[in-house]
Amino acid sequence: MVFSFCSRYFSISLLKLGVKTLPLKSIFHKAVYKAFKIRYRSVALDCRMYLAQILFESHLDPGEKILEVCHRHPFVMFNDLLHVLFFTFFVPLFLWYLFPGFAIFYYLWFAIGFMRLSYVLSNWYHDAILITNVSLIKATWHGVFDRTSTRLEYQMIEGLTYTIRGLRKTIFNYGDLEISRTGGGTAIALPDAANPQKVERLVLHYQEKFVSDQSLKDAESLKNLLAVMLRQHAKKHGAGLLKKNDE
Repeated sequence: MVFSFCSRYFSISLLKLGVKTLPLKSIFHKAVYKAFKIRYRSVALDCRMYLAQILFESHLDPGEKILEVCHRHPFVMFNDLLHVLFFTFFVPLFLWYLFPGFAIFYYLWFAIGFMRLSYVLSNWYHDAILITNVSLIKATWHGVFDRTSTRLEYQMIEGLTYTIRGLRKTIFNYGDLEISRTGGGTAIALPDAANPQKVERLVLHYQEKFVSDQSLKDAESLKNLLAVMLRQHAKKHGAGLLKKNDE
């Protein structure tokens, strides 16, 4: 109430002076909403990266940090999810309604369906390209005990290409992505990548950042090396050079 009165009084005062302004309450609400939205996105991103850091830990080197995770479009799971939901959930529910005397059998059916659903979701989630602070990693998941990964360093990236072909892929904005390696080595690819244009921008952004940071580190290392060499040279030949200059 106090804030509403003050904002109304302040707005009327400005209007009397000929200044056009929005009510402070409206400005305050917009500012709070914008700050909450930014904070929510930041917290959601931190949680998502924290989860990815745990689930993809086996593919990472010590000290390596995941910056972004690029998945296949969720639409590629549609057929499998529809199959799982219909045959392992809706069908047993319908049968349970008709024949309620087989509860244990239906519980077992639900458990198998849940395991199948977990497999479909895990297969989608773990088939991704990881953008880390040192390289790109193509992670592939074939099962709980069957995981593979291919690493591509930023300095070895030659180019990125993506293809969006077909009405469905154009509408839902997903396509095949391929990142080629310098020297014609094995490229890494992500079929049905979600928003491949965004993935391309992210890879190029972090590649440029890594190369820039690496150049600064190399320059600093070279500077320190030259300083050490000069100090060692001064210790060995400094007195002789000074004596020669005096003569």
